[in-house]
Amino acid sequence: MTMRVQANELTPQTPGQLQCASKMDAIQFKCQFSPRTCVCSTGAFKATCTCPEGKMSNHLQHNALPFTTKNIIIEEHEDTIAARARVGSAIHVQTNVENMKIVSVQNHGKCSIMTSTIEGCYSCLLGATVTIVCYSTSDQSTADIICDDQHQIATCTQRGKITALKFHFDSPKIDINCTISCPGGQSHFLINGTLDYVHDSALQQEIAIDSDVSVNPEENVWDTATEWISSITDFFGLLKILLISFALILLLLVVLFIVTLLSRIASIVKKQS
Repeated sequence: MTMRVQANELTPQTPGQLQCASKMDAIQFKCQFSPRTCVCSTGAFKATCTCPEGKMSNHLQHNALPFTTKNIIIEEHEDTIAARARVGSAIHVQTNVENMKIVSVQNHGKCSIMTSTIEGCYSCLLGATVTIVCYSTSDQSTADIICDDQHQIATCTQRGKITALKFHFDSPKIDINCTISCPGGQSHFLINGTLDYVHDSALQQEIAIDSDVSVNPEENVWDTATEWISSITDFFGLLKILLISFALILLLLVVLFIVTLLSRIASIVKKQS
């Protein structure tokens, strides 16, 4: 699941930057980024372009089905996409029938939850995450989870369904008793842990720096060759300085050795005389 994007709307950091010529190209993933995705500024000898990161794997991995929100679950069901809503509505039907038998099927499954320690940050945009495993006495049930004033929903199965719940808190120490409601009744579970403090403005600045990549698609070949030769010249210049320094040190050692040797010879001659 990704955010809805209008045709030809090249919003930065959204999948709309990836353009597909046809439905078949989209199925086969034969798509490309539009040239208008990058923002370029021209100069006398080169053009500098700033392009978004352009990685679609983040959208595919972090937004995979099932997609769970507070009031709805969007999941894959028998090669189709189905939505399961928590908020229902009453249906009124008036019919005239004869010799009809009505069978009513009700789900009375009870749910239980196992939780991990909550991790993340407080008073921040990213929030905190806790991983739960929800079990149900029936084949599948939809659980309504309430922690203080925050609502979440999760899918519960007999074998256990793993779900990551996202919360936002204003204090680092978390110790909350949550309520889980299923068709068979209510139960309780505890969420606890210690959250970290994250400076949101610094984090956003870091993300912006990491997501901007500068490229020079029309850079002058001569400029590239000049920079390459300049780098080689700088390398040999540094190597020359190192060799001269090594030679001076070696010369100094030779002079010290000769002086020491001469002083010893002089002392031996003085003793013999």
